[in-house]
Amino acid sequence: RQVLESAAPDIVVFECFNVEERYSHFVRQFVPGAMRVLDLQDFDALRFGRETMVEQGVDVRQVAAFRPDSGIEDLCRELTAVHRNDCTLATSEAERRLLVDNYNVPAAKVVVAPWGYPPLEGKSAKIPGFAVRTGAMFIADWRHRPNRDAAKWLVEEGWPRGH
Repeated sequence: RQVLESAAPDIVVFECFNVEERYSHFVRQFVPGAMRVLDLQDFDALRFGRETMVEQGVDVRQVAAFRPDSGIEDLCRELTAVHRNDCTLATSEAERRLLVDNYNVPAAKVVVAPWGYPPLEGKSAKIPGFAVRTGAMFIADWRHRPNRDAAKWLVEEGWPRGH
């Protein structure tokens, strides 16, 4: 309470729906004028459904076409969080369209905010080339399945290709 009231933020970003579920009521109570933003960069119901399909050996086209059923608990919780907030950040236009077209989220509430960024133009000369760089680091929360999958890919396929 004290932190919220003393900081009096104009905007609060929840990094996932689980965090939003636990803390959004405090934000609404103690800084009711703050804009509340849900970062849905990890659309759990979509990811978990697709992971299950991949584990079952389902064709990649079917996996890509998967849309979570509205009866799935995680989807219901995620959509509830989306509707509680002023704005939701989607990782791609496809996920934004999914929220708007399939789950009737108002288009004005969903913004595409991809994790990838275009290369820096005009500043590349200041960045050392790959030939002089040494070491690598991958920092992640290992409880998050996509991070474990990324690390496995990096060690087994990515690193051997670039090293």
